[in-house]
Amino acid sequence: SPRVARRRHLLDDGLVQIALPIPPSVNAIYRPGEHGKRRLTDKARAWKAAAAITVRAAHTHTSPFTGAVAVEITLTRGDKRRNDIDNPLKCLLDALEQGGLLKDDAQIVELHVFKRPPNNLEPRAELRVTLAKEQL
Repeated sequence: SPRVARRRHLLDDGLVQIALPIPPSVNAIYRPGEHGKRRLTDKARAWKAAAAITVRAAHTHTSPFTGAVAVEITLTRGDKRRNDIDNPLKCLLDALEQGGLLKDDAQIVELHVFKRPPNNLEPRAELRVTLAKEQL
């Protein structure tokens, strides 16, 4: 099962910060199922369950965001393989909803993604969620 990374810090301005392990590749999330439907792979299911627990723990003292939000993601991979910056986004954004931080990931109206140099000791995805500027 995937290692669950550090929890978050809730700051007074409604900011929630969460560190998660890098999710499986978008190519490894689904497999063919019955009647032409796609099913989650075991690896993706395990990552999503662990990520939802971490997200839930990150906002135990706050209510879910109900309005528009802005999300900033900083990706630090563990190896030097070429990776598309958008590859992990689906799982990461779904985790915010599945962990109860958002009612619906459609609330995300602003998204910033940064890719940092690899770090074999601490690969991670750091997420920062705040109210969108129009909600402040």
